Amino acid sequence: MQGTDVYGVLKQIGVTNLYHANSVTTSCTFLEQGGLVSRGFVEDRGLKQTAQFSDESDKNNGIWHRIFLDHVDIHDRAGGKNHYGPVLFQLDLDILLRLAPRTEILVTRKNPVHWDRSDPDSERWFRSKDVLARRIHFGDFDKMLVIKIPSEKLDFPNGRALIILDDPQRKLSSGKNAYNHAKNRLKATVSPIDASIEHRECRRGCRCAREYAEDTIEEINVYFS
Repeated sequence: MQGTDVYGVLKQIGVTNLYHANSVTTSCTFLEQGGLVSRGFVEDRGLKQTAQFSDESDKNNGIWHRIFLDHVDIHDRAGGKNHYGPVLFQLDLDILLRLAPRTEILVTRKNPVHWDRSDPDSERWFRSKDVLARRIHFGDFDKMLVIKIPSEKLDFPNGRALIILDDPQRKLSSGKNAYNHAKNRLKATVSPIDASIEHRECRRGCRCAREYAEDTIEEINVYFS
């Protein structure tokens, strides 16, 4: 599908923004590159990124060189931390109208980590905007945008990026406050991008504080340092 196709469907169900969550280390690489890049792009160039639980399946399923976006802030919607990372990039939906030539967008029927090797493409992807429009609802987490761009890079529009950063209320093994360290590292990254960083304000009842409290110090280090 083309960007305009997916834009129209998402606009119809009330989507206004797209999102990508990741670790501090990987997010610094995005800022250095001036946009979101595929995990294959980072690996091929020897850049820095944090390992993800989905890496093996992404490679096996042939989507290692694609960029993933959600149509909803999963942390806010689900009331708990996003397991892909505490740094959330928020993009305007209109970015789909300004994609590079020969860009292709597919939308998953379910998260690729749950794909079976025997699944045909028809069970993995929505192949047309009409079928997508009938099946997607606002907040369907499994319906992810998977973008294939020749450059494997989705530039931040107008040289600006909006970041929403979780506060785990934890310290790193160094003794530094995890949130402050993460924010300072993101801001200190040498980048062509003007990044605005907002402290996440959770809804009442959000489980993230409890979930972060249960994380090991090693897990906090991995995602916030």
